[in-house]
Amino acid sequence: MFTNKLYMNKKIHIALVFLAVSMIGVIAFQAYWLKMYHNVTQAQFHRDIHRAIAISTNNELESRIHKLTGSGSIYHSNDKFNYNNTNRNLSNFGYGKGSGKRFYEMQRKQMERIFNQITSNNIGLGNIYTTRFNSEKFNKYFAEELIKVGIDIDYKIMFIIGNNLEQVNGKFTRNEYSKAMFFPLRSTGLPPESKVVISFTNKNKYLISRDAVIILSSIILIILAISSIAYIVHSFFNQKKLSELRRDFMNNMTHELKTPISTIGLALEAMQNFKILDNPQRTEQYITIARKENKRLAMLVDKVLKISAYENEKLHLNLELINADIKVDEITESIKIQIEDKKGKITTNFNALNININVDKVHFTNIIYNLIDNAIKYSEPNPIINIKTYTNNNYWYFEIEDNGIGIANSYKNKIFEKFFRVPSGNIHNVKGYGLGLNYVYNMVERFNGKITVESKEGVGSKFILKLSTTK
Repeated sequence: MFTNKLYMNKKIHIALVFLAVSMIGVIAFQAYWLKMYHNVTQAQFHRDIHRAIAISTNNELESRIHKLTGSGSIYHSNDKFNYNNTNRNLSNFGYGKGSGKRFYEMQRKQMERIFNQITSNNIGLGNIYTTRFNSEKFNKYFAEELIKVGIDIDYKIMFIIGNNLEQVNGKFTRNEYSKAMFFPLRSTGLPPESKVVISFTNKNKYLISRDAVIILSSIILIILAISSIAYIVHSFFNQKKLSELRRDFMNNMTHELKTPISTIGLALEAMQNFKILDNPQRTEQYITIARKENKRLAMLVDKVLKISAYENEKLHLNLELINADIKVDEITESIKIQIEDKKGKITTNFNALNININVDKVHFTNIIYNLIDNAIKYSEPNPIINIKTYTNNNYWYFEIEDNGIGIANSYKNKIFEKFFRVPSGNIHNVKGYGLGLNYVYNMVERFNGKITVESKEGVGSKFILKLSTTK
């Protein structure tokens, strides 16, 4: 049995390791996928900026040509590249089909064809070279293109043309300049090394916001996955613990059942084989032993039956109207001898004598008996128990207060759990299996009632039972 337990524990540990490794793998893969997705978003952002710069460059050039010709439509309609359709025909630039270098190479070839058409209209390139690059218009076109591609972010822009620097919408700080994006500015009339420098405000925050839905969804899925696995593992260990407690309970119960059975058997055997019947005093002694052990046996069997009773979801309750106070009084009268035998005291204060409640008489009796028995067990050696009943807002209340060891705050929420017993230090004279209060709690719930506890360690406990009344 011990070997089997070790084998099962080993299998459980291996399963948990595989589960943990799998979960780590899923999280790592998800993180890698998010990183790659973010990289794609960054690449798309850069492509959109390249596109906006290319279109803005052409639009700015068109504005300069317009000054020379007085018309923005100087191009032959049968040319492969129609400048008026640049915004709609970016595929001519090779956009999305290659690197940034190829993109600008395609743009240069397109501009050569534009200049060929300009020449055919008797506009010399020298005229265009004499026109000044208009940075304000470029910035205007650039802002428009950003809006078209859905980029809504503040930026600063600078133009490096030869030895000249032109800052349009604000001066760059040293930090902004160090983090800025540099793009070649290729347009007629500009030195070949001309550049446009753009610094976006909170670019990383903006890019993350564009991925917010995907990132948030992934995080939620990861949290749900971790929570589900944690819940499964937690439930598994709870069930494992419960199974071990059940096994221990059944082992202990089997042992305790054997004891009274053996005692009764020995008493009967002695009476039969040793002619005890001829001695009335010895006969009475053995009969008393057998009677006590039989009572003990009945109580043990009752404990087992209670487990099946309140665990069975289809438990049939024989509900009937009973006078609550009268029933409680009957129970307390039957248990007074037991309390007096311990040199204790029980007092009752019934304030709801004419109140009826709709309950199962047997289970209600067990509830009250368990609460009183519990008070006696934990109030050794001289229990002082006070019982009080009263009504309030169509509810019947039963309070039982003792002078026992009390319950620590850390255990108050656990005392109604199955098999739970409040640790009692070196005190080992409290018998039980942690079933009584759990049975009480479950049966009170079946009666649509409520039970609560107030307790102070070292002072005592008060249990309050609340059930609805019936007129």
